[in-house]
Formats: sequence, structure tokens, C-alpha cells
Amino acid sequence: MTEQWLRCHILQGMFSDERTIVVYSKSGERIAEFVPKDKVVGEINEDGKLRVKVFQNNGTTWAVLPTDYSESIPVRNEDLVTA
Repeated sequence: MTEQWLRCHILQGMFSDERTIVVYSKSGERIAEFVPKDKVVGEINEDGKLRVKVFQNNGTTWAVLPTDYSESIPVRNEDLVTA
């Protein structure tokens, strides 16, 4: 796995040490997750980026989100930026 940045939209989290990020999966599904504030670069209500771990499986690029359960989502390669 490599570390990269995933483009996202940043919203306020429920607590001061977290943010809500909105990303779109490879299929276009809107996904919103709470993530630690220190894993996000950017301002609230703006586009930014989230540090993720990335891997390939059967030709699909997956991002492991820095959430409590390490959710993995299929992402578009153009939404990734090298860390």
C-alpha cells in the first residue's frame, strides 16, 4: 500500500478534532465519513484532500479511509494526488 492524497470536499465534523469529508466512489456514489482533523488539508466548506492508503485489486484502485473501521472505497485514479 502507498500513501496518497484523495481529493474531497470538507465539512464540519461532530467534534472539534474531526471533519466530515465527502468523496465520490469510482461508480459515482457519494460517500460521507468522519475522519480525524489532522488527516485533512483544506478549509471547511471547501475542496481539499485527505491522506489515505491506496492499493490495487483486480484492476480497481481502492482507498483505505482513516476512519475507526478503515473503510475501503473504490476511487477514480484522477482523484488521487501523490503524497
